[in-house]
Amino acid sequence: MNTTRILDVPSLAPAVKHQTIIQAFDALLPGEEFIIHNDHDPKPLYYELISKKGNIVTFDYLENGPSQWRVLVKKRVSDPDQVTVADMAAADYRKADIFAKHGIDFCCGGNITLKEAARRHGIDEAILITELENVTKEAVQPSEDYINQDLHVLISHIVGTHHQYVKENAPIIEQLATKVARRHGKEHPELAELETGTIAFLDDLYQHLEKEERILFPAIIQLEELQTKEVSPAKSFIVSAIKVMRAEHDTSGEDLRTFRKLTNDYTLPQGACNSYTLLFEKMKAFEADLMHHIHLENNILFPKATQLEQTLS
Repeated sequence: MNTTRILDVPSLAPAVKHQTIIQAFDALLPGEEFIIHNDHDPKPLYYELISKKGNIVTFDYLENGPSQWRVLVKKRVSDPDQVTVADMAAADYRKADIFAKHGIDFCCGGNITLKEAARRHGIDEAILITELENVTKEAVQPSEDYINQDLHVLISHIVGTHHQYVKENAPIIEQLATKVARRHGKEHPELAELETGTIAFLDDLYQHLEKEERILFPAIIQLEELQTKEVSPAKSFIVSAIKVMRAEHDTSGEDLRTFRKLTNDYTLPQGACNSYTLLFEKMKAFEADLMHHIHLENNILFPKATQLEQTLS
């Protein structure tokens, strides 16, 4: 009678944990499996496996905390149909660029399979798979290997790159939205709704960034520092705060979809002036940056912070 191998992760030396599990996966034949026991959610391991081994990995939770995690890891017999777009983008940032090029939401709406994403957007799945495989032929640059970065490094990148982008470009978009609505609102009444919606959206976004920079991010960094000192934290609010941030991200995604519907995917009318053109170009670029921004938080930073809090608790 065959028995499923069990790997007790906490008993492994920290320096070889992931390497040992990856070697165990390599030793599997298609259809074979093993179970890992861990004292925290091993989701980062899943991202590493699908990044290095492709979509032949299944990762099914048998027990999901709060003190013990048991996960069944299996090597697929055939091509997968379960790994989500968000998982792929989290495991390898270069795949996010391919999804963005095709208009596939890989952050708030990324909990769909590649097959479903291709169907919804009218893309040949085989072509999409080829594009995704092509971008992974070169090694990931260490500075862009977000899944393996320390939390404070990832937060510094998010604030310095994406928060700064919002602060620099939002005022320009507000001014353009008002200018274009006043100048062309009679011929295009949807511009008044676009102006009102954009100003409200950006105001909410400003408040969202402030909560992250003043409250959530410092708390996450402090938690990371406690880990190095092997000190147990006091009761933390991080998990509940992350739920609020995720909900606000979902609202931002809904707003962006509304703007696209109002503008027919930012299609310019005939004879559009320079300000009209610049507004739409700015809004498309802003949306693209915000999608990457939310992806880094929803799919990488927040799961890693949640895992750390659960581990220390």
